[in-house]
Amino acid sequence: MSEIKLLKAYLYYLFLIACFAGSCVEKKTDTGSGKADQTDLEERKSAKIDFAANAMEDLAASKNMKDIICQNWDYYEDAKDAAYVEPSTNIEVVYRGYSIFSDGTMIKDPRGNILAGKWSINDKVKPITISFELENGKNETNELAYLMPFEMKLAKTEEGKKNIVDLRAEAIRYRNVKDDPFYISNNLWRFKPAQPESDEQIRQRLKDCIHFFILFYDHKIKSDAHEVLFTGLPSCFKWYGGAIYLQKERELDGKWVNSFYNKEQAMKAYKLADKLMSSRFTWPKKESNWLKLNVAVLRQMEKKMDSL
Repeated sequence: MSEIKLLKAYLYYLFLIACFAGSCVEKKTDTGSGKADQTDLEERKSAKIDFAANAMEDLAASKNMKDIICQNWDYYEDAKDAAYVEPSTNIEVVYRGYSIFSDGTMIKDPRGNILAGKWSINDKVKPITISFELENGKNETNELAYLMPFEMKLAKTEEGKKNIVDLRAEAIRYRNVKDDPFYISNNLWRFKPAQPESDEQIRQRLKDCIHFFILFYDHKIKSDAHEVLFTGLPSCFKWYGGAIYLQKERELDGKWVNSFYNKEQAMKAYKLADKLMSSRFTWPKKESNWLKLNVAVLRQMEKKMDSL
């Protein structure tokens, strides 16, 4: 990248920080057991969010091990690094994690090379272990080294060496797992089909993509999120505060393209998205929350898909 392009990217980054301060910032630097949880618990108490009204469960004060495990977990180091990467640079960022659900299903790397599977826990012996049985035939068994509502540490043995993985969560989950943006049924559009799809199936895959982001935005609103990271989530759209754009064809997200049978079918969806974006949408005039502005338009986009 030339010095001029680097300067432009840097200036643009500063502009976004000035406009949307607090939407994409790291909250903690602590990596020690307990301290991060205590900080988050204090913030949770002061926020006074009515999670029950949003069909969610507050796990912040939970003592139930299995309840605490069943939520979305991010690799702490990956999330910390991703917070400092400007999305428009198109830099590929490693962002690992697990979405674990109370019905026994799970997703590995929901912001990466997504894999579905099942999970189980063996708490009859020490150390307690968590096992993941993935649909690609691979299995993982990790020791549960530490668990609190906002933090979990897994001891992974790889190539004969034991590594500790530090994971962080929001300490909330949905009463109905299907309401979670990362639940498997809300992410089927991300799995490459085994055979070519009809035009209607391609349309539905694009519509399901839009629906996922409606759920994602809704989640951030309901949880009163301090940070909003789109890192690793495949899309043909660009997200800004109070603005949604279509990516240029040459800049298309590779993971989004690979969600279709081939590039030709992906481009059919891209042309549909281009047609969709030429429609007129109404932005709420009295709304100042950029998340609510964007999700209001996303809902209109989802509805408009049926008439394209």
